[in-house]
Amino acid sequence: MLAEFVSFKNKIQIQNREQSKNIRCLKGFNEFALQGQAMISLLEEKINKLNTMEEKIIDNAQEKAISAFLDVRDSLVRGVEAGEKISFPYFVFNRKKQDSIIKGYEVVLKKFDLALAMLDTFPIGTNNIEFNPEMMIAVDTQNISTLKKGIVIDEICGGFKRKGKVIRPARVIVNR
Repeated sequence: MLAEFVSFKNKIQIQNREQSKNIRCLKGFNEFALQGQAMISLLEEKINKLNTMEEKIIDNAQEKAISAFLDVRDSLVRGVEAGEKISFPYFVFNRKKQDSIIKGYEVVLKKFDLALAMLDTFPIGTNNIEFNPEMMIAVDTQNISTLKKGIVIDEICGGFKRKGKVIRPARVIVNR
């Protein structure tokens, strides 16, 4: 019986040692898992920062590309305005040609504005509204007594907003 008791005691000691080894292994694995989770969190944070940087780079590149074409839009607007104001004798006999030219400019201008809208870019309305220094630059003033002071009389160069931010302020003439 003593031999059985000693044998039983030895088995318990062996089991205790095995359990201690297993507990140490589990603790080591747990530490490894925690380090892995920390690395995954850090990696997710870095990925989010890279995504944000990528969005900013794309946005800046699009804004620069858009800015290059805004002068073209201004020229189209001036072309429409000039076509409507022209009254040379030559055009009196060719009114259909003049109207066709103006319509052509208007069609191109509409398509241009649709393309800008697809990039979340829109012209800033200016004529006959109160001057807004956040969206406009006054390049000249005139005095028209029938208009209220500070009202925009004419737009020299169109202004544009993209995603709620002014990317080019309008250059305007303001009533004093």
